[in-house]
Amino acid sequence: MSEPQLEIDLGPEAPAILLKDWDAAERWLREEEQAWSWLSPSAHNPAATGEVVQERLRWFRQTFQNHRVGDQRLDGLQGAVAQVFGANGPVFPTESVKGKQVQDLRQSCGEDGAAAAYAFMLGRMPLGNVTTLNQLRAVLLTAFPPFEPAADLTDRLSRERANIRATHRNTLNDLQTFEQRRESEWRSLLRRASRIGINQLRSGRTSWKNQQSALHKQQLDAITDINAVKNSYEESMRLLGPVRYWTQKARAHGKSEFWAVVRLCIYFPIALGLLGWAFYEAFSLLLDGNPRKPDTPLPQATYFVVSAALLLVSTFAFWIGRLLTKLYLSEHHLRIDAHERAVMTTTYLALIRSGAASDTERTIILEALFRQSADGIVKDDGPGDLNLGAILSRAVTK
Repeated sequence: MSEPQLEIDLGPEAPAILLKDWDAAERWLREEEQAWSWLSPSAHNPAATGEVVQERLRWFRQTFQNHRVGDQRLDGLQGAVAQVFGANGPVFPTESVKGKQVQDLRQSCGEDGAAAAYAFMLGRMPLGNVTTLNQLRAVLLTAFPPFEPAADLTDRLSRERANIRATHRNTLNDLQTFEQRRESEWRSLLRRASRIGINQLRSGRTSWKNQQSALHKQQLDAITDINAVKNSYEESMRLLGPVRYWTQKARAHGKSEFWAVVRLCIYFPIALGLLGWAFYEAFSLLLDGNPRKPDTPLPQATYFVVSAALLLVSTFAFWIGRLLTKLYLSEHHLRIDAHERAVMTTTYLALIRSGAASDTERTIILEALFRQSADGIVKDDGPGDLNLGAILSRAVTK
């Protein structure tokens, strides 16, 4: 007999997950809990969705532990899996289509938008309850995926171009056939004209000229349409590279921004602790006096030296903190700028595909897309100098 297995159905669009033993099931459940840990009642809980998701995960964890401790069969959890992760369950498996879509929206629209999209998929949050721009964008992307992947767009444009070329060749062949037939009819018309007179000949020539003008106009219209499609295709190909570039750059700045926040969270507690320790030791020295000669007061120079040392240490510590804050703000601004350029480029591609952008509008859009990109510390949004030396210098200048 084969070992009992636990099957997690992901719907018709994704293969089911088969867990062969309790260890594999434990790893899978731990990954699911970690993947949805950000969706919580304390942080992101639109329409109480985070509360429902975390409550069902806790209930499934307890049921999982009870079955495992009780030495029951692994497939005995099938009913609990259906209640929590099934088609009608409140928790989307991360490998399912909806789970992947929510995780992708978390990267592009933030956790607030992804939480709103999750609630919208469960039917717990109507569109009218959306309160922020990220939530609106995530819900709209859930209901109306706006763009196809770049590879699909390239293949489709290639097929359309091939079809247009084939149509053009067929049109030319038809024109050649028609030309041959026209020559034959023309010879017959000449023979008939020689028999029926000059009037019939003039009438035939006038009719043929009209037909030839109509065919020539159709041919020019076809060539114009082909050139327009060709120009649109070439311009789309030129802009696909910048879209990928700015998207990758936004991700890189996002990672740098995360590590900048981590450095700030590590630096400031340590710096404040060290400053507090230094001030405590300095005050202890000044208040207790000379430990070797308790009855002898400290020289006045000692007070100036200790104060200068504390001023120097505090100034250096706050300067480093200000620099780290500026680095974080720089990465933040660069990430937002790269993301905006990628979105504008994608929107411009949609406009040129539909022919909605005029030459003047294209010039304006391209100037905004390919403006000079700042590098390094792009904005001085950090706090001013808060050390004692800076305050004294400002007071003196006043």
